[in-house]
Amino acid sequence: MKTKLLIAFLFFSSLYSCCNSDDDHTNTNTLEGSWNLVRVTGGFAGVDDEFEPGLIVWDFNTSSTTITVTNNNTGNTIYDGLPTGTYSYNLSTTEEGEYITVENMLNGQLNISGNQMTLDDNVAADGFLLTFNKD
Repeated sequence: MKTKLLIAFLFFSSLYSCCNSDDDHTNTNTLEGSWNLVRVTGGFAGVDDEFEPGLIVWDFNTSSTTITVTNNNTGNTIYDGLPTGTYSYNLSTTEEGEYITVENMLNGQLNISGNQMTLDDNVAADGFLLTFNKD
């Protein structure tokens, strides 16, 4: 009888250990690295601007929670994200999704799917949706 209980215990223990939930993970690991800003849409004026990959790059360092932005855009656009510089950021998760705050200057919902990331700061009617592609 003890052997059967031991076998049953080991069986259910192995099932439990194999079923780790990924529901509580954040995009921290996939956020790491360089992201090219390729499109900005929205805003009060109805912006829809596209950018060549490499023109505006956000490089995320998840260890130091910093973003190094290289913004070489000299075009006449209404909005192209952040100017060149290094910024600290913070991630938070709510029932609605994951959000990023960049030095209290930029807030938005963060979504990563494969090699594409969106940052939706459309909290108000004049917010923007930034679309990035990973290098």
